[in-house]
Amino acid sequence: DYWKDASEESILKSLRSNYGASPRKDCYRILFLGSSQTWGAGASQESKTLVKRVESMLNELSYGNAGYECINAGVSGFDLNDSIDFYIKELPRLEHKIVVFILPDSLDNDSYFNLRKLIQFNDSHKIKTIFLLGAKSIEYNAGYAPLSDFFMGFFKKNAVEVMNLNEDLLKNYDSGFLWWDSSHLTDFGQKLVAKCIYRVLSKEIGLIHQEH
Repeated sequence: DYWKDASEESILKSLRSNYGASPRKDCYRILFLGSSQTWGAGASQESKTLVKRVESMLNELSYGNAGYECINAGVSGFDLNDSIDFYIKELPRLEHKIVVFILPDSLDNDSYFNLRKLIQFNDSHKIKTIFLLGAKSIEYNAGYAPLSDFFMGFFKKNAVEVMNLNEDLLKNYDSGFLWWDSSHLTDFGQKLVAKCIYRVLSKEIGLIHQEH
């Protein structure tokens, strides 16, 4: 708990330092939530984490010459409830347009109430919510864990997008060394996941630009 609290404080200090000011008018901020997989454990350097890779891809092929900031608010050791509490308490001031939340590979009854709280909070602030089910290696997970019918119905009812990252990784499982350990991706694995997330975001960002 001490280590987790110290990590949270360190990341919060970094976020305040790097993103304390409001974004410029032609810049869209996208916030990433989650635990160590979001934070980028397994990547050899920050530029190779999935969040920074997504940011690079968005800016390389930006719509209307706009700029994009992908803000990494992942904290190693956080569970779903920690991430949501941290987000609602500390992060709305960042003035982001989208939240991408990489979920743990299992959800329970407490998850339902906290996810609903997050969705309602974002809806009230006109923030788009996208959920991704975190990846696990085949050797550890014996395939991938699909979301239960209950949670699929929950996401559909609340009109939020959800994607299982395992499904995309399985298509490329023999194309390279994906895993640093059972649940953290190598540089190559981070790259594949970033491409998957980019496809989802580029579609959503296109809609945002049409609205503006």
